[in-house]
Amino acid sequence: MATFCICTGGVVYSVLHNVPWFKYDRDEFGKIYIAEYFMGGQRGQWAGEGYIVSILVCLTGFTFIFISRVNKIFQSDFNKRIAIVAGLLIAWLLSHLILKCYQYKSPWYGPGFLPPAHYQKGPYMADQGNNI
Repeated sequence: MATFCICTGGVVYSVLHNVPWFKYDRDEFGKIYIAEYFMGGQRGQWAGEGYIVSILVCLTGFTFIFISRVNKIFQSDFNKRIAIVAGLLIAWLLSHLILKCYQYKSPWYGPGFLPPAHYQKGPYMADQGNNI
């Protein structure tokens, strides 16, 4: 997992291009703070953003492994159910965070669960735009 985090985190890119961890700025009192965690656009990145995403992917994978091993970890059926529900919620949250990171880098990417607002509503006999 450490190799995965290093390779997908962009260590080679960060070392070759001497990329800072994040974009730092100063406030009105001269105190340094992180102004930007993710560099906008797909053609560049801060060193820290690669590590953030690779750790999120690893944690999501560990969560799915945990869900698959619940039967061997817990004995009680109630504890198994609670662990599976908690694992699914955590996996959903982590995958949602990964999606938000990707959408920040690629603002054009925006799939949704519901159809767009301009789709027609009504009976199936109405032309919905998907009839042949």
